[in-house]
Formats: sequence, C-alpha cells, structure tokens
Amino acid sequence: MKITKEQKQEKLNAIVESAISVFVALGYEKTTFKDIADKMGIARSTIYLYFKDKFELLKACINYQFGQNKELFLKMDFDKYQNQKEALIEILSRLEQISKEQNLKQFIVTIAAQAVHDENIANLWKHEVFSNLKVLWQEIGSRLKLTEATSQFYFTIIYSVFFTTNYTSTCFKEQDPMMNFSLFIKLLKEQIESNKL
Repeated sequence: MKITKEQKQEKLNAIVESAISVFVALGYEKTTFKDIADKMGIARSTIYLYFKDKFELLKACINYQFGQNKELFLKMDFDKYQNQKEALIEILSRLEQISKEQNLKQFIVTIAAQAVHDENIANLWKHEVFSNLKVLWQEIGSRLKLTEATSQFYFTIIYSVFFTTNYTSTCFKEQDPMMNFSLFIKLLKEQIESNKL
C-alpha cells in the first residue's frame, strides 16, 4: 500500500520529535539512530529512509523547533493592535511562552554544548538558528515600523538574554532571579509601557 504525502510527513515529524528527546537525554555525540528507533519502536532502517546521517537529522530537528515557534509570530495580526507599544508587548509575551518550554531549553543546551567543540554544529547554529531568527526579527521590526537601530537594539538584547538565561538556568538548574527570562520580559514590558524604551 502506497503511503500518502501526509503520512510520510507525520512519520518524519515523529522521528524528529523522538530525536529531539533522545538528543536531550543522551547528548548529540552519544545518540545513535538505533537509540531513536528503539524509542519509537521502529526499525533503524526506517530512519535512513528519511535522513542519511545524524547531522542531517539534527538540522531537521533545529528547523522543526524554529518553524513551530516562528508561527507564533507570523500568525500575529499586527493591525489589531492600537499602537507599536501594544504589539511589542504581545511579542514579548509570546517569547516568554516559548522560554517556558523545558524540552526546547534542554535542546538548546545540548546543541550549544556540542557547538563549542564541533565546527559543523557551530555553523549549523549560525545559519539555521541565528540567521533565521535575525530574518524573522527584521520582518517583525518592519511590521512594527521600528527604525533599523531600534530593531537591532531589541534583537541583540532579547537574543542575548534569552539564550544566556535559558542556558544558565538549565545547565546549573538554578532559579536565580537574575537568570529568569520571564522576569526580564516583565521588566522590559514595564520599561516599554512607561516609555523608557
């Protein structure tokens, strides 16, 4: 029986979702296709029908995570907000929502830890995460009618704090307020609402 395009996509998504959780549990280097196949209860050869190697699968995992979260912003109806400030506060609320996804935070740490000593993964992060986030933010900035300088300011601050707080709190399992992205978002919203930013 021929499988449909939708069934193929469902299987691919299932492999990617399983791979993310196995990468988080075992780390990138230790993970094998057998580990992922065992978790899914499928033959290892099935994964090879979709991915030629682990690096290609990791790239798919990154794009899957990015794609899911990207939709949170692209589906926003920017015209419904009364002003720039209101729309920016909604964007910050959505970022805060993303930061609470424990699996995503652990996946970020897993990739970052590997990127430190693996140039291919560092480049993957640069092109598939950083560059895509930058393009997404430029689109958001354009919709918000932010000046280029203001848009760059927000991107640099939010990107840096998002990854630093999530990396540190996940690695060291600390709940220090200084490492709390939600608190940072709350303070940033207050500054925007009071016209200080």
